[in-house]
Amino acid sequence: MPSTEHGRDEEVAEQVQEELKVLNRSVIDTVTQIVNNDEPASDLWPQFRKAIFDYKKKSTEILKPANIEDTLNDSEPKAEADRDDSFKHTVPKEPVLILWPLSPALQKSLQSGATAKGVVIENGPASTLRLALSNLLVKGEILYVYVARYVVRILPDIVVKINASNDTTELHILDHIHEHSQLIPAPIALGMIMIGKWSYTFSSFIPGIPLDRIWGNLTSDKKCHVRDQLNHIFTELRGLPIPSKEGYLGGGMPPICKGGHRFKKIASVPIVSEAQFNDFILDDSWLEDGRLDYLRREMPSNNQIVMTHGDLCPLNILVKSEDTVEIAGVVDWETGGAYPEYWEYVNAFRSSFHSQDDWCLFLPEAGIGRFFDDYVKYSMIGRFARE
Repeated sequence: MPSTEHGRDEEVAEQVQEELKVLNRSVIDTVTQIVNNDEPASDLWPQFRKAIFDYKKKSTEILKPANIEDTLNDSEPKAEADRDDSFKHTVPKEPVLILWPLSPALQKSLQSGATAKGVVIENGPASTLRLALSNLLVKGEILYVYVARYVVRILPDIVVKINASNDTTELHILDHIHEHSQLIPAPIALGMIMIGKWSYTFSSFIPGIPLDRIWGNLTSDKKCHVRDQLNHIFTELRGLPIPSKEGYLGGGMPPICKGGHRFKKIASVPIVSEAQFNDFILDDSWLEDGRLDYLRREMPSNNQIVMTHGDLCPLNILVKSEDTVEIAGVVDWETGGAYPEYWEYVNAFRSSFHSQDDWCLFLPEAGIGRFFDDYVKYSMIGRFARE
């Protein structure tokens, strides 16, 4: 009997090797065709990225792992393999807290029977979910890395943002946008979980090229076309009702304001007026009271409060191709919410100085307004803020 099983194993192994050979030849043919069919100056990365993702998916189907349930006899099952790149995130071996309800597709992929907000998953079910998530991350496509923040495409239509924060602002903003408009190309909120200190925020994948990768290659006409599209998108956004019926500024539930360097500063209490928002901006200044009072008098206090993205920059804009520069999506809404009407411009203009390009010359001012004087004031305030 054992010899029969051994022979069957060898037969299966040979079949797997043959299928891998066929797949590899197919990928080589695909890559060759991509290179031969495109102009030398065109951006081949979107086609290569699709080919890589298809290859990972098909190879995974060929190299099917053992059923996850069969591995639960171990104290903690292990993910299928280590990545061969810089992504080394490890899912903690701790209970799973659901911070945002999981979509049906995500529930199936994570093999989780629980979906409701506030549910804590422990023991065997938590182990199953952690293993499923780990395997998805191992096979996923890294889209963005910054320090300990990652965005990984784990399924053809789902991405996960990994961060050491339990902030659900982005999902609240995305839900609010899709509830009130079909004209803003934002991702769809699909769920959020917390494991240990790490949060995993899931949303729909929007295919596209980050604008910052190609901005320097674009002609003035194409940059103007991007600007014109953003004007329409942000005019629509600013026309939406703010999320809080009580009129609170900021994002999330309850709405909380963010500001300061990289938006690390978070208000400790809800803010209901622009005057309170000004106090929040100034409360970490090391200037003496007299100068603070002068700055406070010079700050605006009667602006409209409008829906805001908060981090409008080329990195967060996806276009379908370099040829057409049609906007496919606007992503990364975690700094969004209800803010004074100048806030979008101030942060967009400030972000333009983080690179050596001309982004500031093509800001969508018809959509977000032009508030250069306010930018100057807030730049000065930032110089005297405690880090």
